[in-house]
Amino acid sequence: MELKTGNCTMEKNRRIQKNILELTLERLRKLCKESRVLPGTLVRLGIKPWWTTVLGSNNECGMAANFSNPPAENEDRTDYLKFLGLIGKPLFEIAEWGIHATDHRERSIGIAAMSALSQQFLGCSSVRNRGFLAQCWMNGDKLVRHYPTISRLVTRKDIVAIVGYGSEVRHFRGRCRELHVTDIRSKETFETVIIDKSITHGPRDIIVHSAHENEQVLRIADVVFITASTLVNNTFEDIVKFTNNARLVGLYGPGGSLIPDAFFERDIDFITSFHIADPARFSDDMINDHDMGSSIRSSQKQYMFMRPLAKTKGTPILKMLRQAEHP
Repeated sequence: MELKTGNCTMEKNRRIQKNILELTLERLRKLCKESRVLPGTLVRLGIKPWWTTVLGSNNECGMAANFSNPPAENEDRTDYLKFLGLIGKPLFEIAEWGIHATDHRERSIGIAAMSALSQQFLGCSSVRNRGFLAQCWMNGDKLVRHYPTISRLVTRKDIVAIVGYGSEVRHFRGRCRELHVTDIRSKETFETVIIDKSITHGPRDIIVHSAHENEQVLRIADVVFITASTLVNNTFEDIVKFTNNARLVGLYGPGGSLIPDAFFERDIDFITSFHIADPARFSDDMINDHDMGSSIRSSQKQYMFMRPLAKTKGTPILKMLRQAEHP
């Protein structure tokens, strides 16, 4: 597959303000040059329902959401042939091509390549050396077993808004004043019909909204969590504009495993991220596991990155981050 960015496209990009992915790619190039790291080429591309995964020649691993549904029976898959041309291409070249694509699947490949390139710069020591706060843990560690890290960012007085209904939503029930979730899928997707003495509906303690209500919901929130899949459907920048009144704004989800530097410079406060500590397991899971999100959470290292100026006073995260400053 020929990767075309074109001089006209590149010139147009220079004339407008760079978006968060372009800035992150620039920072990755700089970090590789400063660290004298030789970036790899694409060895294997995996396209699954919901997830795109990437393996590089220097053991790089990355993933991103792709919004694809499970293929229908007897579906024609010849469209995948066009991606054979990506194999052997430099990951930076694929990332540059992908993040400027309008097609969600191509854009997902580009972000997954960026995730793969980010991995060697996601260690706690590397992130702290660049001036940010960081903490890491494995699934089941005593540190997070009974108190998930993401929920330590809020207080019981907070109105919490989450863009994208992910598994993390459950961690906020009972820990904040109000819990709102917006999603591009219909509200009925998340509904449970409860039949006992009468007929009621769940979920309880969670107010679900359509994506059309993003502005209305985010304007009143104290803490906002934005799913990393908004980077793929190119809504992240617009959603952030609605968060001016929030005390804390951050990115969450496995697809957000990117270096945090450019995000923090744009006043994003935190990122929940994942480091592929076991590339062999990742390679096996990308072929055999139907749910990459679950496999990443259970078998790879999880991170919390935060900019020092984040307004965390009064939240339980402070104690954890103080510990992180003096490992």
